[in-house]
Amino acid sequence: MNIAERLLAEAVKHKTRAGHLLSKRLHKLQKKPVTKYKVRKPNKKELEQLRQLLEQQTDREGADDLVKNYHFVVLEGYISDCPGYCGKLLLGVYGCPEFYQLYGWIDGKLVKIEQDEQLR
Repeated sequence: MNIAERLLAEAVKHKTRAGHLLSKRLHKLQKKPVTKYKVRKPNKKELEQLRQLLEQQTDREGADDLVKNYHFVVLEGYISDCPGYCGKLLLGVYGCPEFYQLYGWIDGKLVKIEQDEQLR
């Protein structure tokens, strides 16, 4: 049993109004698919934001090459399974599948998302 389920069980056990509402909401969520985000190709504006971000790490020509020659997809409507991130993600694969980078939009600005060191 994960922590959310334990908290829910405790709230329901004590018959709190919040526990009842949470129980009903969780029941509804379990009927819905977890992956409701859409996968699509990035549009011109998103690719331009990416090029500008990459230009900070390399020169303009290098950034243009990366944007033109590698593979990118946007995951629209992504919501993490814990508090953290909600919105669009941009995934770039640079050649081999081992060479990838994840980007996200925070306050309307595209940023590079680093993987947690413990997960590597």
